[in-house]
Amino acid sequence: QLAEYDFIIVGGGAAGTLLASRLSEVSKWSVLLIEAGGEESVLEDIPLFAALAQLTPINWGYKTEPSSTACLGLVGGQCNWPRGKVLGGSSVLNYMVNTRGNRKDYDGWAEGGAEGWGYDDVLPYFLQFEDMLIPRLAADTVYHSTSGELAISYPPYRTQSARSFNEAAQEIGFDRTDYNAENQIGYSFLQTTTKDGLRFSGNRAFLEPTRKRKNLHVLTHSLVTKILIDSKSRTAYGVQYKLLNLLTLKVRARKEVILSAGALNSPQLLMLSGIGPREELESLGIKVLQDSKVGFNLQDHISLGNLYFTANSSIGIRFDDILGDLFDVAEYLVSRTGPLAIPGGVEALVFQELNTSSSDSTAGVPDIEILFASSTLPSLKPVWDAWGGNSEIYAAYEPLANKDSFMIFPMIMHPRSRGRVTLRSSDPTDAPVLYHNYLTDPYDADIIISGIHTSLQLINTSAFQRYAAELYPVPLPPCEGYEFASDEYWNCSIRYTTFTFYHQCGTCKMGNDSDQDAVVDVNLKVRGIKNLRVVDASIIPLIPSDKFCDNLTNERLNVFHRISYIYVIIVTLVYIIFRQSTDILRRADYTWLHVCASIDGSTDHGFSSSGGCAGQLAEYDFIIVGGGAAGSLLASRLSEVSEWSVLLIEAGGEESVLEDIPLFAAHAQLTPINWGYKTEPSSTACLGLVGGQCNWPRGKVLGGSSVLNYMVYTRGNRKDYDDWAEEGSEGWGYDDVLPYFLRSEDMLIPRLAADKRYHSTKGELPITHPPYHTQAASDFIEAGVETGYNEVDYNAASQIGYSFHQCTMKDGMRVSANRAFLEPARTRRNLYVLKNSLVTKILVHPENQTAYGVEYELWSVLPRRARARKEVIISAGAINSPQLLMLSGIGPKDDLEKLGISVMQDSKVGFNLQDHISLGNLYFTANSTIGIPPDYNPNDVSNVIKYLQDREGPLSIPAGTEAFGFEDIDDNDGFPEIEIIFSTSTTSSLNEVGDAWGVSPDIYENYESLADENSFMMLPVLMHPKSRGRLTLRSRNPMDKPLLYHNYLTEPEDVNVLIKGIRRAIRLTDTAAFQRHGVQLLKVPLPPCEVHEFGSDEYWECSIRYMTFTFYHQCGTCKMGPDSDEDAVVDPQLRVRGIKNLRVVDSSIIPVIISGHLVAPTYMIAEKASDMIKNHWNATSLS
Repeated sequence: QLAEYDFIIVGGGAAGTLLASRLSEVSKWSVLLIEAGGEESVLEDIPLFAALAQLTPINWGYKTEPSSTACLGLVGGQCNWPRGKVLGGSSVLNYMVNTRGNRKDYDGWAEGGAEGWGYDDVLPYFLQFEDMLIPRLAADTVYHSTSGELAISYPPYRTQSARSFNEAAQEIGFDRTDYNAENQIGYSFLQTTTKDGLRFSGNRAFLEPTRKRKNLHVLTHSLVTKILIDSKSRTAYGVQYKLLNLLTLKVRARKEVILSAGALNSPQLLMLSGIGPREELESLGIKVLQDSKVGFNLQDHISLGNLYFTANSSIGIRFDDILGDLFDVAEYLVSRTGPLAIPGGVEALVFQELNTSSSDSTAGVPDIEILFASSTLPSLKPVWDAWGGNSEIYAAYEPLANKDSFMIFPMIMHPRSRGRVTLRSSDPTDAPVLYHNYLTDPYDADIIISGIHTSLQLINTSAFQRYAAELYPVPLPPCEGYEFASDEYWNCSIRYTTFTFYHQCGTCKMGNDSDQDAVVDVNLKVRGIKNLRVVDASIIPLIPSDKFCDNLTNERLNVFHRISYIYVIIVTLVYIIFRQSTDILRRADYTWLHVCASIDGSTDHGFSSSGGCAGQLAEYDFIIVGGGAAGSLLASRLSEVSEWSVLLIEAGGEESVLEDIPLFAAHAQLTPINWGYKTEPSSTACLGLVGGQCNWPRGKVLGGSSVLNYMVYTRGNRKDYDDWAEEGSEGWGYDDVLPYFLRSEDMLIPRLAADKRYHSTKGELPITHPPYHTQAASDFIEAGVETGYNEVDYNAASQIGYSFHQCTMKDGMRVSANRAFLEPARTRRNLYVLKNSLVTKILVHPENQTAYGVEYELWSVLPRRARARKEVIISAGAINSPQLLMLSGIGPKDDLEKLGISVMQDSKVGFNLQDHISLGNLYFTANSTIGIPPDYNPNDVSNVIKYLQDREGPLSIPAGTEAFGFEDIDDNDGFPEIEIIFSTSTTSSLNEVGDAWGVSPDIYENYESLADENSFMMLPVLMHPKSRGRLTLRSRNPMDKPLLYHNYLTEPEDVNVLIKGIRRAIRLTDTAAFQRHGVQLLKVPLPPCEVHEFGSDEYWECSIRYMTFTFYHQCGTCKMGPDSDEDAVVDPQLRVRGIKNLRVVDSSIIPVIISGHLVAPTYMIAEKASDMIKNHWNATSLS
């Protein structure tokens, strides 16, 4: 619990990530970086979305106290102060602008007593991390470098309005400048921390390249609550932190604790630890260790947020036009250019010196930065919300959303006003009290008004007048009492629409020994406390408030953008530490400790004895491999026994909200959470798919394929399970398994829930009808009834008939296994979940054939082991479970020996592969809109937002599938041969379905016109295929995907039954239910099958073989069976034959595929297995 490191860095923002990278360059130093947040996502990497990230949980969400001087027009009279709660910190939220500031800033610091911080001292450190990607600027090697990690570039796209801004600046006398070189005054496009059109955060630049360093640990989702300081020696020796805000832990530092938590959190943490103003700390009952001016000297850059202009043509950007289609985002991710590459819409700037007659000591130092944005705040409501403007002011400017408009921010560089940070309480989870004190000195408003005048001068140039640009003439409602555009009006506007650039700094001021306000010295050491430093923007000493500043020998300082402050400070600190320390210290294992976190936030009781994390030869009672449908449920059930420790290992990470939207189900198959398996080419099926290969999506994510599937919940037929039992799988008959279906079920359909024999409302897994049905789906069920079938509850006494889907959904959204079973278990301290970790081998003692643990790779680079006291349970699915068994020496002897794998058990692993298939091009058209309207765009942001508000509408339909009928077409024994699935969309009208399926482009083009028609499709599914496939190892490398042989349609009977199903589906459209809408079969022949008469058996057989559609119901590859079954891999207790303490619990054990979709029986298998395991190990107590 009190694990030791050489250095502990608190805060994984811009400063902390760079510092962690630099210190861990010394291989003998162990470094722990602790971050309160988690990982950034791809959404934050899109520059135009900069403001949207501020509306997510990665923002601390700070608000200032209400004030009478500024932010009066913001909600509650409070300014929003976004700060990054994420690896990368505010470099993940900011607008990516990279400006160093002015030479005289740093020279002023040095002359004021901060020795070693002059411009010539710090310039090498700017160059050390810079990778200048702008060739013209990179040629100036005095001021730029190309050898660092942090990419600096111009965004790859510019609007005409930004070009006009620069042209206008030139017209009124400014020169083009490289503001990060010799002369800062002038105009320029923005130099930004972007690369290839994407944000380049501190995490991306400095932390990600260090992933292979074993001496660097990164602990996420952990809030440091106190610096541990020995009160006698006044020496910092570690920190106390809370993991996932639940578990309180401590960790020691041998050399130093370094605060890099930013200008708000660093002073807060110092004060919580007893370092700060004595009287304030004592009033909160905090023991004072050092009386210090912590939290004073708060400075920031501000402007006004309503300097809007309009034009008579589209020279800027409109957010609605850009974001109107989610596929514009996908296109951007491919090309990395276009408007989405503009950081928050900000494109260019001018640095202006207002008094050009200044003395030499202040000449060339700007008073104002005029920032140009090619859109306006009201043009996208979320951007307005991130700022915090109130509804009254938004209503005044809302019409700008439909106009060609842009805005300018005149930003004061040297405010005289100073704010403060204080503690709200002694509780570290309480946000600090923030007093901005903006505009308390009238000088600040006067300077901003001067910048407004310059902005208006820019608009009056020919560069803008050719587009009839003008100031938007709508007055700000609270300021209507002043003449519009007068200085009095602007003074009022600044105070109501105060816009901060979130450049808070100065709250742990750096200074020399004579400076009584200084919190840290020039080496950034905290005064009065040994082995404690502050390294972030809080140490910045001064943004001068006047033309001359006495204590800096009349030098005038300019504040520069905070991110560059941070980088120069930390690189300087690294130099100091390197110079001062020569100790030889142990190496620590590199881990990203957040992936070791248990569901409740613990990490194997803090740290394992080896200095790694949970899994470094740690022991658990049970290790479950695979966090899919079976693994998630099983982990939940086994961890009910409080004496048992359970480790769940998953190769993927967390699911996102996008996967929860039912209509986007197929889209998830196009993302990294899909393993992306493809079958080997075959002459019997999938001939019309790309490469002649079927796509077999499988979930690489917590929740597994329950995050990718179409959410259909079908148990199958009574005869399925009774046949299993009759073939020797004792205890698996229908009456045996029905209680296990009921245990997890929460039936939300009242009519069905009333049937207590077949349904339950007490489980965790909600089952319901989607909240929206099309007319076409209702007609489909009516057509089934017309042809002689009943509308049934197919999960009850009789399966034969028609019905809307019962789905694993709630409130119109997917409920995966992760959501249903793992999330409710977060408070269990005996359940550990290890993500992003691929199990590569089951550890089996060769002498006694007993499984005792697993080998796995963390992030595919770090080999680890974990031990199991009782059992290893494989729940990796019908592809990965047999692959892992074979890699571990359990499988066909001849195949394994050819690959040089030592054989532990000769077994028929990988055989008996079964799946459900259909025909994918049985399309129909109608003469009216009875399905999803052709012009409905599911990717339109407005449709998505409406769905998220209402949780209904077309987006709540699982990938467009709505209903089905189970038909017994041969012997009327109640056992269906065919399932006819109805989809209100076709593989052409919903592009993602076609892409996920993998249809070749030439065939897709044949049906592309359906996207503009009223159309739907039916999929006749073969319930009981005779054909059997197989999977084998490609190599002994666990990273190589297995060889998948589907063997579809190798048995002629499968083709014959499918053709019968096609004809039954077509017959449905002859009913009155469909004919009133003029429904007819689309008689566009499939090109490869044109040699056959359309609609003949030969044509349909050809179509089936080309347009083979699989429902990804692979199963049977670790077959369950009795001792007499030589093909069985596991016994009816799911124990692997010939190996002790090893089970398989997933769909791979299914001996014969059931009459339905597989997620329901997979949950049932896990439920039944949990009882078997509990009974075997005599579990007596439950949590």
